[in-house]
Amino acid sequence: MDKINIKELGGFKVYFTEADDLGQSLYAIHKSDLTLKLKLWLLLSDHIMLAGSHIFESELTADILKENPLLLETGVIVPDMRDECGDFLDFVRLKQEEGDPGFQKDSRKLMEMAEFLNNHTRQTVLWTAQSVRGAFRDTLVKDLLDKDSVLRRKLIGVDIDSLQKLTWELGNTASLSRKLISDLAKRYLWRKEAILIKYANILYYLWGAAHLESEPALHYEPFTWGRDKIITSTKALVRTDELPLFQTTLDEFGISNEVLSKLTIPVILELRKEEIAKRFRAKWHRLIEQARISGKISDDLVELQNLEGKIMEVIREAVGEEKRKRKRLQEGKKWLSIGSFITSVITSFVNNPAIGLATLLIELSAIDPFLSALERKFGGTEISLLSTRLQDLASEA
Repeated sequence: MDKINIKELGGFKVYFTEADDLGQSLYAIHKSDLTLKLKLWLLLSDHIMLAGSHIFESELTADILKENPLLLETGVIVPDMRDECGDFLDFVRLKQEEGDPGFQKDSRKLMEMAEFLNNHTRQTVLWTAQSVRGAFRDTLVKDLLDKDSVLRRKLIGVDIDSLQKLTWELGNTASLSRKLISDLAKRYLWRKEAILIKYANILYYLWGAAHLESEPALHYEPFTWGRDKIITSTKALVRTDELPLFQTTLDEFGISNEVLSKLTIPVILELRKEEIAKRFRAKWHRLIEQARISGKISDDLVELQNLEGKIMEVIREAVGEEKRKRKRLQEGKKWLSIGSFITSVITSFVNNPAIGLATLLIELSAIDPFLSALERKFGGTEISLLSTRLQDLASEA
């Protein structure tokens, strides 16, 4: 297992927050949902970053990894690990010593999972807990103190004395867990505790992504309570609507969730190596970046509705252009096929008048792979080419 710094890991990285047991419980995420989302992110991203603690705390996440060790062995999924740990066995012992609630269950199972990770993980990213925890705590305290913050506006009506006591306790806690935040919220924010719990959960994911220099793939629900403008100092751009948009895009080319369900994770891992898949990933992220630039989304003010709308607009334009190019290419293929057929008929009958039509058709079957190769080299049809490849693989399954 290689222990690396995040700077050493290139490509587009997404922080898969739905591997978290708390989020899975809050938003009723089932194994089939998690598997489908994982497949989609495998098609969209170069690396999927996981918090090491999420693997141990979530049975769903652990089960999927144990059933598909290639995810770890290929280095596509990269779990993080505290830099003071030599391996994942050390990590479990450290979390138990700290009294982390998620690590106070069956110690034997935790150690078995640690052994599995040690044996199958190709690479893990090391991180320093103190700085990340401090940044998370300071951001939460700052937003509680700022009367103009989104959080404070949601807490209008809460007794000032209670807010001050809450803020003091949060600010003077060295190791701030989400369980402690939940307990304090219930003590000081009667009937409004859910606001702080949800807000803290969002910050937790954003800072988790920030220390891994990746973009957090967040479940859409957390933003329904106040998703118009969420101000943070994490400078992390979030991805909320991207999977539904990707699914809609694939549906434009006839790829439904049913098709994706037929494809196993090992098959998708093999597909990722193909040039078609690499070109698709590059195009998708180019379109996302184009939407961000044209939408003028700032780093510290995440205007989710504007960003989602702009991304949808850019992707739809790209899909429309691909369909037009595909139609032109298909027309070209049709005439090339006709021309090849006529040429073959004339040449074959001149050289051998006794040749049969069936023989001609067999010879002409070699034209289609040639035309497909032309299409693969024809720029601007990456989404449709990937969709075709997915359909082919599903048919073979």
